[in-house]
Amino acid sequence: MFFIFIILLPKDSVNQQQTEQSFDQALRAYDTLFQSKDELAHYAAFDWLLLNDYYRALTLVPSSYLEHYLELLTDPAYHPDRVLFDEIKYLDLLWRYYASDRIKKYKEAAQALAKLAELNTDTFTLEIRNDYLFRALTYARMSQSTGSLDTIEQQKLVRDLEVKLEICAVQ
Repeated sequence: MFFIFIILLPKDSVNQQQTEQSFDQALRAYDTLFQSKDELAHYAAFDWLLLNDYYRALTLVPSSYLEHYLELLTDPAYHPDRVLFDEIKYLDLLWRYYASDRIKKYKEAAQALAKLAELNTDTFTLEIRNDYLFRALTYARMSQSTGSLDTIEQQKLVRDLEVKLEICAVQ
């Protein structure tokens, strides 16, 4: 079923009617695939979405396997040979997944954003790092209001992020 999903999802359209028909067929295949309990089929679909630049769509997939898949992508032990660009992309996907209205794991979103801000790369300007830290602090505070962290852990996370933001502001 997964391969039908790949074939039916058009990147370019010849005409509007053909695209709509293909899209309807792909949605039916998509529903069938993500209702299955086949973890490897889910992972193959996730890989295909990434390889075909459907990054944002990936975070919306209704799969119980998605969180583990994204965590594996960001784990250096699982992908020791990955390049920095991939690490940035995968951490970006992970925080967006955690912060989505469907998941609402704000502590985890804050931690992924903090990792992004701390990456050893010249790709990010100070302004970008500051933005990641500010978002991380916002999500850490949101996790406090939702009660998803205990008070001591919450205070430490918020304080650590505040200190990092202050250091970033001084630079």
